[in-house]
Amino acid sequence: MPFCIFFIYHGKPKWKIPLNFKALFKDIPTFDPYIPDFEYILRDLSKYEFSDLLNDNNLILQVYLLISKYIFTIEFTEKLVEILSVSSGLDKTKTGKDYIKIIIEYLIKGTEKMTEKQLEFNMIKK
Repeated sequence: MPFCIFFIYHGKPKWKIPLNFKALFKDIPTFDPYIPDFEYILRDLSKYEFSDLLNDNNLILQVYLLISKYIFTIEFTEKLVEILSVSSGLDKTKTGKDYIKIIIEYLIKGTEKMTEKQLEFNMIKK
């Protein structure tokens, strides 16, 4: 059965790790016979423009990719207003509302990017 593995990267430093999956585990020889040897697909979000990450089919994915792309950048606060406007349709379903809670919690507790007051201000600007 064919399969495809891809990584979405959104870190600060440039991705310098080999694209060969088995090479990721070279320091663990015990598992060597059990690790498949193939090239994986890397999607480095820093290489995409805001508009490239908009996809009408999956609003949750759009918001995730946009937050991930900008979370470590100096332009994050500025882009958050745009991201919040993209996410405006999420509040229409229970899953969407749950996701909004996760986003808010991540932005306030999971990063040092934003305080509750800053997030509130950006939501009002939206």
